[in-house]
Amino acid sequence: MMAAQELANGISHSGHMYAMTRAGRHLTPAGELQETFDGMEQVKFMKRIAEMPDLSQVIRTLPRIKKHLLNPQNMRCAINATPQKISDSATQLESFIKDVAENRKERKPVRTNIIKVPLDLLDDSGPSRKLIT
Repeated sequence: MMAAQELANGISHSGHMYAMTRAGRHLTPAGELQETFDGMEQVKFMKRIAEMPDLSQVIRTLPRIKKHLLNPQNMRCAINATPQKISDSATQLESFIKDVAENRKERKPVRTNIIKVPLDLLDDSGPSRKLIT
C-alpha cells in the first residue's frame, strides 16, 4: 500500500516523465514495456493491488514469479564489499545460489506429437506437411 501511495504521490512531481513514457508506448516494443513497468500502467496496477480486500490471488502468483526471477541458470550477481568482507559475502552468495538451485523443481520436457499429413489426401506419396499437436 505504501508503494502504491508513493507512486501516486510522485505523479505530480514526475508528471512530465510519466507523460513522455505514456506518449512513447506506441513507438517501440521497449516503449510499451517501459510504460507497463515504469509508467501510469504501473501506478494503476499498484493502486488496484493496494485496494484489493483479498490478496490470495497475488500470493498465489508470487511462486510463479519466483520461478522466473530466481533461475540459477540465468542468474548473475555482483558483490560490492570491502576487501575484509568480500570472502564472507561470496560465501553467503554461494549459499544463496545453492539454496535456489536445490529448491527448484525440475520440469519434465514437453514431448511434441508431430503428424505428417499429405497435401493431397488421395495421394500419400506426394508432398506433405507436418502438424504439431
